[in-house]
Amino acid sequence: MMNLGQNLVWGKSAVSFTKKALTMGPSNKLSNMGLRPLMCVNMMRGSPSPMKKNNMYDHIRSWAARARHFKCGNCAEHAAVAFVFLHDRGILPIHYMAFLGKGDHGFVVIGRKTGSSDGSLASWGPNAIVCDPYKDKCYPVMHNPSLVNAKTIWSFPR
Repeated sequence: MMNLGQNLVWGKSAVSFTKKALTMGPSNKLSNMGLRPLMCVNMMRGSPSPMKKNNMYDHIRSWAARARHFKCGNCAEHAAVAFVFLHDRGILPIHYMAFLGKGDHGFVVIGRKTGSSDGSLASWGPNAIVCDPYKDKCYPVMHNPSLVNAKTIWSFPR
């Protein structure tokens, strides 16, 4: 497991990689509203996936591949691209997480302790960071107490 500084470096690298890959950006961000991003995200989400999806990990990889192909996506796709970037470079542990329900939002957590509980930030350990390419942010988990409401969608190692 890496320390906080190393996790922040990898998180910032994932944010940068995602921003360069998804040049069209999101369709649901006020600063990026317009017909082109909206059409891009609608086409990307409506396109068939060439990947076999047996589990949530396969779905995340599929979201990332389609987002990179179309060069756009909202928070779920931004998080998927960052997650795959980190996973493919052996950066573990990583968690694909989301706030579910109204105001849903997807992001990645790097360095969270294995076996920790979603609702207990203290159990995540001092090296856990949020990597949020959609918001262009990367910061220690303890800086955002609302994370206790987030749910793990998929993690490595399992």
